[in-house]
Formats: sequence, C-alpha cells, structure tokens
Amino acid sequence: MASRCPKVVRARRMRVTRLDACGVPVVGSSSKVVTSGIITVAASPQYESTDPITVINAAGELCVDEPGCAQLSRIDLEITFCEVNPDIFNIITGAPLVLDDATPTPNTVGFRIRSGGSCDLASAIELWSDESGQACTTTTKAYWYSLFPFLKNTQWGDFEYGNENLSFVITGSVYPGNGWGVGPYNVINTSAPAPAPLLTALNVNDLYHGQETTLAPPAAECGATAVP
Repeated sequence: MASRCPKVVRARRMRVTRLDACGVPVVGSSSKVVTSGIITVAASPQYESTDPITVINAAGELCVDEPGCAQLSRIDLEITFCEVNPDIFNIITGAPLVLDDATPTPNTVGFRIRSGGSCDLASAIELWSDESGQACTTTTKAYWYSLFPFLKNTQWGDFEYGNENLSFVITGSVYPGNGWGVGPYNVINTSAPAPAPLLTALNVNDLYHGQETTLAPPAAECGATAVP
C-alpha cells in the first residue's frame, strides 16, 4: 500500500457548521459560514494522567513502580480572525446578531457580546491547507483537509483597538461525543472520480480528522447559508 506524506502549509479556508447538542449538523438556513478571514488556528491537545503507583519496601528499596497512563481528553483551539464575520461569531459563541432595517429581508450588520455562558452550543471547524512542492496543475491540485468535529465551551479572547487591524479571538475545546458521521458535505474526490463525503464515519471519540483531498475548498462567503 502506497502512502503520501505531504508538506502542509498555510490555512486557505475555514468552514464553521452549527451543531445540535449531540454534535449533529443542523440542517437548514443560516447554519454554516465559509471564510478566508483567519490569521491562525492553534490546536493544543490536552492529556489527563492517572496517578503513578510507587511503593517502597521495608528495606528502603523500590518495590512497586507503576507509571500513570496519560489519556487524550480534548483538543483546545484558539482561533484568531482578521475580519469581522458576525454570523461565524453567532454560530461559535451564540453572539446575538445585529440587523438593519432593510426590507423584506434585513442584513446582518453586527453582533453583540452578552454575559452568560455558551455551554450548550456546539460547532464543527473544517480547514483546507495548501501542500508545498506540488507540480503545477489545475485539475488535481491537492489540499490537506482538517476537521475538528465537536467544538464546545467557547470563550472570547482579548481584542484591542489601535493603529492596526482589529482581530477577534475565540477559544474553545474539541470534545468526544461528536455526531458528524461522514458529514453533510462533499470533501473528497473518489477514484470514479466523483465528489463525496468522508468514506468512513467518524468514531464518537474522534477529536480530529486529517487527510489529503483533491476536491477544492468551498468559496468564501460573507454571511451564513444553509447546510444541505
């Protein structure tokens, strides 16, 4: 079996999808946003360790020396944005949207940060990155696709007004228990070739999925659209 070992660079696109309490994508309008307005997405795996067992015998010698076992419990994310996209902030944090008075359909023109928690909110984060060193092609360009399927417990980071770009930061954690399955979107090309979702469903304990794909990322958009 042949393997591919790409050199992954940059982050070209991010898609945010609204999830229900069980981590299942919410089908319908205003449930996803695609953006290129990100600066960084920092992922920090977090481990929980059990206590080691150490026993000294009556002669002062080490009798039992059993190490603890570190177990991956979650992945903490820190996302820094270079644009103000109220619909993304609404999906990830529950920030209320600010609308104008346009008729018949108002436009989203801002958002609010409201006191309280976002413990019941969940979203999925997908990223498309470039691969370095590829031969020039317009038909089989490869990307690295990343999926964090169950982001919860989101919080606002610090932001500062000054002689620079206003960057908003959101942190959160990716937990077990996702209901993503193979996902609602086509993210790969099969050998047919034909666009398709993931070939195998995620395990409920999967915190991250990464793979090479030749299906181009979706176009960036300002505002939320429907999940099919």
